[in-house]
Amino acid sequence: MNEHLSSTPASQSLLAQPVPHSALLALWVNAWCAGSVSADSLVDAMATIGTSRIVSARSNTSDQRSTGLIIGLAELGISPASLQQPSMRVALPTPGDPRGLPGPPALNMLAIDAGQLAIVDALNIALLPTSGNNAAVMWEPRETASDLSSGAAVRPEEAPSAVRSALHSAMSALADLDLATGEIAVSAHMLALSRALQKTPIPETTSGQDRHTIHTAATVIGICELALGDNPRQPTAVLERERRRVLVELSAIARHSLAATCSAR
Repeated sequence: MNEHLSSTPASQSLLAQPVPHSALLALWVNAWCAGSVSADSLVDAMATIGTSRIVSARSNTSDQRSTGLIIGLAELGISPASLQQPSMRVALPTPGDPRGLPGPPALNMLAIDAGQLAIVDALNIALLPTSGNNAAVMWEPRETASDLSSGAAVRPEEAPSAVRSALHSAMSALADLDLATGEIAVSAHMLALSRALQKTPIPETTSGQDRHTIHTAATVIGICELALGDNPRQPTAVLERERRRVLVELSAIARHSLAATCSAR
């Protein structure tokens, strides 16, 4: 596996990219490996975030070649033709919350910087998204630790109820805030988030409940990101710390619920 990163991990506001690259990749790769969608559909879906290319598993550190998405996945043993159907999961970590990461520590640090990682535990492989040229998304294959446990923070069956509760709490928290940006700016951000979600391609075979959970989780993350970026007038430092603690916890529930829903069962 490659030991050198060719560019900085791609992290960005989830208000602009509500379903992270790794989550979208896991959704479509799992559907492709299960025979539910075609290779062309996978490529077209990922093209909505930029042309996806994978740093070739056969490259060395001095000559990092890249291949197209389908060929690159096949080189790594990820395809419907694999003898052992590879299941991809996603981790959406943040500083202080590395749950779901597979190790080793160096990979975990890169994933935290990127805010995401696509993982195939059966193959001890992870794919880290990085920024390429011409709006391309480069996927760096990395070896994962084989002796570390990485239990999910939220199990897939728990995600729908967990994220519904988080949405209710997040909306209440947002309503209580004295947002300096004002209601018009908040509404504009939430409208942009809704439109971005509507444009996010989801495999047709994804259940209605999973679709709803993905959209709800992304909405909670967006609300929390917006509120955490604001600077309301709080009467005491203690109240401000409590406000931020609640928002960070709600965002974590939503992130882990989104990761669980986009991962293979």
